[in-house]
Amino acid sequence: MSNECPATRPSDRYFSDKDVLKDIGKRTARGGVIMLLGQGVRLVLQMGSTIALARLLTPTDFGLVGMVTVLIGLIVLFRDFGLTQATVQRESIHHDQISNLFWFNVVLSTLVAGLFAASSPLIAAFYEQPKLVPITLALAAGLFVEGIGLQHRALMMRAMQFSKLMGADVISQVIAVGLAIYMAWAGYGYWALVVLNVAGAFGRTAFYILNVRWLPGMPKRYVGTKPFLKYGSNLFGFNTVNFFSRNADNILIGKFVGEQALGYYSMAYRLILLPMQQINSPLSQTFLPTLSRLANDTPRYRSTYIKLLSMMAYLSVSIICYTAINCKEVVLLVLGEEWAPATKLFLALLPLAYINATNIADGIVYASLGHTDRQFKWSFVVVPITVLSMIVGLPWGALGVAIGASASYILIRPFSIAYCYRGTFLRNRDFYSALWRPTLLAMTAALVAYLSGGLVCEYWAIQQPLPGLILKSIFYVIAFLVIDYLLVGQDKFYLYAIEYVKKLIAKKSAHTNKA
Repeated sequence: MSNECPATRPSDRYFSDKDVLKDIGKRTARGGVIMLLGQGVRLVLQMGSTIALARLLTPTDFGLVGMVTVLIGLIVLFRDFGLTQATVQRESIHHDQISNLFWFNVVLSTLVAGLFAASSPLIAAFYEQPKLVPITLALAAGLFVEGIGLQHRALMMRAMQFSKLMGADVISQVIAVGLAIYMAWAGYGYWALVVLNVAGAFGRTAFYILNVRWLPGMPKRYVGTKPFLKYGSNLFGFNTVNFFSRNADNILIGKFVGEQALGYYSMAYRLILLPMQQINSPLSQTFLPTLSRLANDTPRYRSTYIKLLSMMAYLSVSIICYTAINCKEVVLLVLGEEWAPATKLFLALLPLAYINATNIADGIVYASLGHTDRQFKWSFVVVPITVLSMIVGLPWGALGVAIGASASYILIRPFSIAYCYRGTFLRNRDFYSALWRPTLLAMTAALVAYLSGGLVCEYWAIQQPLPGLILKSIFYVIAFLVIDYLLVGQDKFYLYAIEYVKKLIAKKSAHTNKA
């Protein structure tokens, strides 16, 4: 029999959907605005820390830590086991179920952190870098601590407390970035990057636990945990297999090309995907609880899903095309002259970034409709093709690996969408209709800005990266708005966003006046 917590406990509100379902549309829209604004702050922090640390540290420092952090992604998957997403997706939950999942995550976190720490000599031997032993031990501590707060974070996501979630991320990041920059300035080298990872983990976990104020009970049998484990195990299986395709490039370059090349590659990869991550992550977190609860309401699900794709496309594709015409200036201004070799890698990874930006389209469908078993099966098709493409490019070094990865992403994408939508109420045209307009718009604006900016720079003999970046940015924005005005078809998502923000401000003013 379920041991429900008394209604007087503050944490009880996390186990009821009553308040969420009353105004799910408003919560989703408000959450989307909050998360995107918050991610904008996080992006500034990450870009700022990247600029500062790239000038205080060397490519070798980034390469050393990158050799270990590539494995952390896999360990995080074991620790989570897909159970946080299972908590968010389930139609109803109760205390005993989440208590079981909490202890499951704690046990897994203890095991994987312990194994990771014990494997530090093997990792160091594989890369032939003794410095990796203490780096691995320090990162293992962060992995364990963050595992404790996984279910608390899932409860906050389920309750759509996006402002508090974003507050936790931003505050923790500010503290971690401050510590990292100080340590890099003080001459601690790669340890600054280690602290950047570990301090953030400690801060986020503390916030989640203190905010939710939920204490798990003892593990119990026969309380309905099995569906969570089935959903989570399929998602875990997909993420584990997918991990190797996403990180095979780092492993191959680190082993066969060297830590300096890995430093250039990982920084180019991070720089080009950073804006995409700031967009896709908040959109996924905002829309997953909503779409999960609309799974049985086909018209509303489809309408909400298409709005999500439109937002994703406008934001992500415009940024990718902008960075394509300014890659040299971005690398030199953000990272410095020492990182100039990363420019070619940056360009080679642009197609991968474009496809990566659309991954939310199928990922959130699998998650919200509970089709993680099909997602797992599809990974056995995608991963071998991706890894083989990277291996084929390996003789040409890091650049060959980047080109191979981009080529495989482009080849597989149409088949991934078709497989995901098969047997559902969604159609391929839902995906492509949301994508064609922002893609055509951004590519045309980028071409106009590149040619116009290049002519002006040549005429005025401008060779410095900053003036060139400013000129092309102005041309890009003007061309984007003019062409968007001339194009017909899909409504512009940002007009909806502006209108919604106005409504929020008006609503807040009305409440203030009443008070």
